[in-house]
Amino acid sequence: FFAPGATAEATWVVTVPSSDLDAGALLTMTTKASYANTSGGAAVGVFGNASTLLVEPRYGVSMTNASGDTTSSQTDLTVGATVTLNLTVSNAGNAPDLVDITTSVSGGSAPEAWVCQTYRADGATPLVGKLGPIEADGSEDVEVHCYLPIGAAATTADTSIAVTASSDANPDESATFTH
Repeated sequence: FFAPGATAEATWVVTVPSSDLDAGALLTMTTKASYANTSGGAAVGVFGNASTLLVEPRYGVSMTNASGDTTSSQTDLTVGATVTLNLTVSNAGNAPDLVDITTSVSGGSAPEAWVCQTYRADGATPLVGKLGPIEADGSEDVEVHCYLPIGAAATTADTSIAVTASSDANPDESATFTH
């Protein structure tokens, strides 16, 4: 209960569904309070000041093949052959972002002998620098070509190729495709 003229402070928390709003969007909130007159009068509504909130950017990356998978089964790898991975890199955030694409090869007797190159969707134009910018909820296709040069003293048994896409704005946000 409040005495006439008394004040009280209220705090509230607002959760904005980040998938619904782009970074930089402005949200306007107006608070409303109501009270009932216990002497028999009607309830009275009082509106407060409007507040404007700025939606902060959220970054995220996903990467899949044409089937929507994040892994593909190993094909027979032979010395001199090229493994081509057709991948879609998607911006799962709410702001445009550049994406860094890296590859690594592990397993086999000489993973360091593998040569990998990332190309734009046409499969002929090398990706120089970062991919993008990719708009929020947008995507870009890339091709990754990896091969083991003829004459390399290595086996391809148990070889794994990992392609990682990392957000430039938040490198902790990444996705890896494994072949």
